[in-house]
Amino acid sequence: MAVITFNDITGGVDMSLIQTSGFLDYDFSQRSATELKLYDNASNYSLFTGTGFAYTVQSGQVKAITAGTLTGLKVVSDNVAAVSVTGLNVSAKAVGDSIFNGQDAVFLSLLLAGNDTVNGTKFADLLMGGGGNDTLIGGLGADKLLGGAGTDIASYVNATAGVIASLVSPAGNSGEAKGDTYSSIEGLSGSKFVDKLVGDGNGNVLYGLAGNDNLDGGAGNDVLIGGLGADTLIGGAGTDTASYADAAKGVVANLAKPSLNTNDALGDTFSSIENLTGSRFGDTLTGNAGVNVLLGGDGADVLNGAAGNDRLDGGAGDDVLIGGLGADTLIGGAGIDTASYADAAKGVIANLANSKVNTNDALGDTFSFIENLTGSNYADTLTGDANANMLVGGAGADVLNGAAGNDTLYGGAGADDLYGGGGKDVFVFKATSESTVSTANRDTIFDFTADDKINLSAIDANSKTSTNDPFSFIDTKGFSGKGGELRYEKQASDTYIYGDINGDKVADFVIHLDDAVILKSGYFVL
Repeated sequence: MAVITFNDITGGVDMSLIQTSGFLDYDFSQRSATELKLYDNASNYSLFTGTGFAYTVQSGQVKAITAGTLTGLKVVSDNVAAVSVTGLNVSAKAVGDSIFNGQDAVFLSLLLAGNDTVNGTKFADLLMGGGGNDTLIGGLGADKLLGGAGTDIASYVNATAGVIASLVSPAGNSGEAKGDTYSSIEGLSGSKFVDKLVGDGNGNVLYGLAGNDNLDGGAGNDVLIGGLGADTLIGGAGTDTASYADAAKGVVANLAKPSLNTNDALGDTFSSIENLTGSRFGDTLTGNAGVNVLLGGDGADVLNGAAGNDRLDGGAGDDVLIGGLGADTLIGGAGIDTASYADAAKGVIANLANSKVNTNDALGDTFSFIENLTGSNYADTLTGDANANMLVGGAGADVLNGAAGNDTLYGGAGADDLYGGGGKDVFVFKATSESTVSTANRDTIFDFTADDKINLSAIDANSKTSTNDPFSFIDTKGFSGKGGELRYEKQASDTYIYGDINGDKVADFVIHLDDAVILKSGYFVL
């Protein structure tokens, strides 16, 4: 990416008038593999810098540049660096050919081939972007900004006061933008003060930067980046996005209730905004009743589509995706990601392997790169896939089926039916109330094998002590009254696991295995 700077050339700069013929009037004798100094005198010269320069020389005169990469250019006039170009990565031969053949347009296109930043003077300039996604900084003066190909930005980042800049009606511009006109400019970048930026009928990108800015995308599918400050983001017609991709911290951004917004989104308000893009940190993004696209980016994000047929993409990180009502597309991305129905008003069927059977809040939802499922406070049926899944039932009498893979099943409250499926599965219990002596809230494990484990480590096994104690597995022996003991009974076709936490020799919780199993201490995480 090249940075081209014109240093207050009196009267301004017109890049369309740049000519190569002036270079040929200079002395080419000062040259090396890394520098070519076109020398007039000590006060006036042009210095090309790069690597691997090679030349064709006849009678002591350079006739061509045959090899190398040009990385920089400085034009000095009357001891002042009138033009400086850094960050180039172009063929020195191609640049040399354009000079020796008098191809002004080719020379300029080579300098502007990348994603460039062009800095004008304090006078009225004509700045050009060329190919690539360019940023044109006109500065003071009534500037003509020609973006060319790519997605180009007119920037007022160096302005000493806020600006009004409008792509659709530049006659109303103010501040440093006053008098500026735009051609093939797709975006605007404001100052660190209070700006008003207005797009046109195309898809625009508007950057507010610091300050309490007003960004109005107008027609088209726009991206509005308010930056710091309490910004007013108006999408207008089209499908528009409020983006916090550049935020230095994770944000809370809520289309339905912006009063909850935090960090870069704090104070921001949304009008006709359909989509949200998060930062590279952990974000909480919430949609509204419309159709939303929520992009989490990096970090452990929580995306909540609310109502509507939404698209949630967590990106990198361990994300939680809450589709809400509507037929939602849930894309976990990299990391270990969860589709959650914890807020559902009814129990759901949610199946990672066959989403066609989904019901209620999960009806119509599809899953991509989703590893885990969380159910509601009602009776849910959650089914995994061939990967390692974590299924969390929540309250209610749930049916959890891990299917293939090494799965973790946590039924929670209620009488849950737990099927590990193939693989080495773990059945988690975090409280004695999650599988009770009463059959009304007792869990059943239907396919326990020697490869599976029952994890009781979150339960304080002995209420008689002040420490968090593990259980002591006593096989089929009776309780001794010590507290913290775990035993089992194998019957004809069932097995029951009993735990005594208070030492009264009476079970305080029971887990039912729907098979006759001889248990060992190694089958438990105590």
